[in-house]
Amino acid sequence: MNFAVNLWSVVLAVVASSVVMAIWYGPLFGKQWMVLMGFDDSHKAEMKKRMGKAWGIAIVSAFVEAYVLAQLLQLANLTDASGAIQFTFMLWLGFVAAIGTSEVSWEGKSWKLYGINVGYCLVSMLVMSLVLLWK
Repeated sequence: MNFAVNLWSVVLAVVASSVVMAIWYGPLFGKQWMVLMGFDDSHKAEMKKRMGKAWGIAIVSAFVEAYVLAQLLQLANLTDASGAIQFTFMLWLGFVAAIGTSEVSWEGKSWKLYGINVGYCLVSMLVMSLVLLWK
């Protein structure tokens, strides 16, 4: 099973996901996320030092995610936005949202933090799916 994936659409999906991430963890929920993570001003300086590496890892991860999502959309023979949104939502619900509950149950993180993190994943995955449909 080898589907031809348009790498340009994958790259565009990664760019779109990066924009969503910058907005989500910036002006939308950045301050609340920092508080929920227990980060203070001393953490901000440390985070700035690691910013390049963190973005690099995020972009590689997003590329893998977009590539696999493109393969799955093709495998499911989805070519319309409605079907892609439903399919992607079910992937998110069954894998990201369900597995992410371990942050709350085992790691002791708050449901609010869980909501911010899995909410980003949902929006990012939906945006990627729609971009990948453009081919």
